[in-house]
Amino acid sequence: MLNLVPYPKVCRERRGEFLLTRRTRIVGGGAAAAMGEYLAGRLRPATGFPLKVQKTGRGEGIIRLSLTGPQRGLGDEGYRLRVAPEGVELSAPAEAGLLYGIQTFLQLLPDAIESQWRVPKMDPLPRDCVLPKGWKPQRWFAPCVEIEDRPSFEWRGFMLDCSRHFRSLETLKWCVEKMVRLKMNRFHLHLTDNHGWRIDVPDWPKLTKVGGFVEPEPRRQGFYTADDIREIVRYAAERNVMVIPEIDLPGHCYSAVASYPELCCTGRPRRNDMSHFHQLDILCAGNDGVYDFVRDVLAEAMRLFPAPYVHIGGDEAPKNRWRVCPKCRARIRDEGLQDESELQAYFIDRVAEMVRREGKRIIAWDDVLAGHPEPDVIVHWWSSARGVVAPLEAARRGHQVICSRSDWNYFGAWSWQLEPFYTRAEYLPREFTGFREERPAGHPDPAEWDGILGAECCMWGESTPDALLSSRIFPTILANAELQWHYRHPRQRDYPSFQRRVRSLQDYFDGTARLNWGS
Repeated sequence: MLNLVPYPKVCRERRGEFLLTRRTRIVGGGAAAAMGEYLAGRLRPATGFPLKVQKTGRGEGIIRLSLTGPQRGLGDEGYRLRVAPEGVELSAPAEAGLLYGIQTFLQLLPDAIESQWRVPKMDPLPRDCVLPKGWKPQRWFAPCVEIEDRPSFEWRGFMLDCSRHFRSLETLKWCVEKMVRLKMNRFHLHLTDNHGWRIDVPDWPKLTKVGGFVEPEPRRQGFYTADDIREIVRYAAERNVMVIPEIDLPGHCYSAVASYPELCCTGRPRRNDMSHFHQLDILCAGNDGVYDFVRDVLAEAMRLFPAPYVHIGGDEAPKNRWRVCPKCRARIRDEGLQDESELQAYFIDRVAEMVRREGKRIIAWDDVLAGHPEPDVIVHWWSSARGVVAPLEAARRGHQVICSRSDWNYFGAWSWQLEPFYTRAEYLPREFTGFREERPAGHPDPAEWDGILGAECCMWGESTPDALLSSRIFPTILANAELQWHYRHPRQRDYPSFQRRVRSLQDYFDGTARLNWGS
């Protein structure tokens, strides 16, 4: 079996190989021409070949890209790829399909194709040439195959925590490239938390001047300008990746209340150990000025990020302050609420309405289910402690669900070595397919799961600066990418096959690789 991750839905191997040479041409007219230039740009650095892109062309040695319009069974992101000795044919209903077909074609070529410097090539070799011991000239070939492929899930995401460690713009682009390579299409940026505020809001300048620098360590400090955000949104959109911002509310907010103390209940924010479990401060739900603040922040986020979604967090909100705050107690009484949990639901509903007025939808962690939010709220399942109860309950209430269960979709502080990862990866496919096929007793209706948008793996940044990012997301992200693309593919039941493919691609995806996958 070919070493492809994620593995295609249908893959038929044929005899022979296609040889990429200096005379190879890329043919793609109309909208396909842009994808032709993208492919040429990926192939030129390592090969040194000119690889001209033409609107039309005949003969052998052609890589032909074509947009066909809607095709049954392919959707918007599917593609068909045929590699034969005489040439390559790649067709898709839309540009996204061409992009993903290109990623598959690149994986068929030798790993060195990802090199950003030219790889020496001598073909044919001079008769008197003496090669160094162990050195072989590079041949750029792809095995002959026929592939038909499309994703199972609309939402195939990767979340990056930019609050606890600030991420450079170059790092964000690096992540987008890796996502595209694995056919992921949702880039979730966790922009605000206790440790740092990363989005500039002109009407609230202290958020970045103070909140972006609440941590004393330089690599944890910084923020993104509007131009930075526009650049990463543009860069990602060219690669079929949607960037979704997260503004964490009403907890995880020390960076906000340190900037504007009047936003918290006491007016005197207290810095603690900044962990999830010892948070004290929270936005004051009884203060009308807080809702003005939230409205301004979300308006700026929605202006800069064109995605139809805004993530508002909503998890792990400490309510100790609300229990004794006169304004919060008055809000509970005036709105006819029962307790602080219903006060959080009230807060989330008001925030959701702000977003709804702009024609967008909110995403919130599954903690918000305690407050019975409106069905248009997308529930982001994270808590392994709540098991499948939370997403099942969300689906039954009419919510769409994104799966990021913490015990297998989180990366975080652990630097997984390859062997322990194998054990963990073996667990992943069984659990994820079981999510659909082994429903809890008493809930046998498959229609209850139709609202599942897809899955997202999360890179939390408490102890992961940019320099460690690569080593902590690979190779675990390979299992997540495979499951996001095809949750019921037979090959995902074949763990030895997955293990072999991961081993063969270890250098290719590892942060210490010799090619272009390092820090």
